[in-house]
Amino acid sequence: MTTLTAAPPRTTTRTLRTGAALLALSCVVLAIFDLFIPTTQDFRGPAEYVYTVDGVPFVLGLVLMLVGLRGIQRGQDGKLGFAGLLLVTIGVAAIGIALIASVITASENSFGPAYPLGALTSFIGMVVFTIGALRARVLPWWMTPALTVTWIVGGPVGDGGPLGFPASGLLLAAVATAIAALAPRAASRP
Repeated sequence: MTTLTAAPPRTTTRTLRTGAALLALSCVVLAIFDLFIPTTQDFRGPAEYVYTVDGVPFVLGLVLMLVGLRGIQRGQDGKLGFAGLLLVTIGVAAIGIALIASVITASENSFGPAYPLGALTSFIGMVVFTIGALRARVLPWWMTPALTVTWIVGGPVGDGGPLGFPASGLLLAAVATAIAALAPRAASRP
């Protein structure tokens, strides 16, 4: 006898897809800046402000997406899934605060080391979240590792980081879109 698992609740699916859409759209905006609109670190024109403010939906999208993925797994990712989500949330909150402080003060480094420490915390959180998701075996094996790798390559360090390249956020956007499309279906399979 074959048993089907119940589909994830609508709010979980909506949260996942809303987060993925925010993340993907923010990545596309960042890629447009990377490729076509030069920015500087000294906030001389509106481009620097738009580029910096775009980071807020970027980090919010990741958290919403992870909350949705955690809901789809129905807690089967255990303490590691929760700890990973918590670390990512703390890390991206630090990034978001640093971005907002940069816009208010018109200075990239106005909040000290909050941005790089937040980025590092979010990377560690993504790895922990991925380990929990892999152990839960609810989602296809590639989903959370792909999200983690593209977050590290195309996320908060992006093209300015050691692993990034111009418009590397487009890889993150593609993975987020694929996960939003496939995760709810994958979770309802036996």
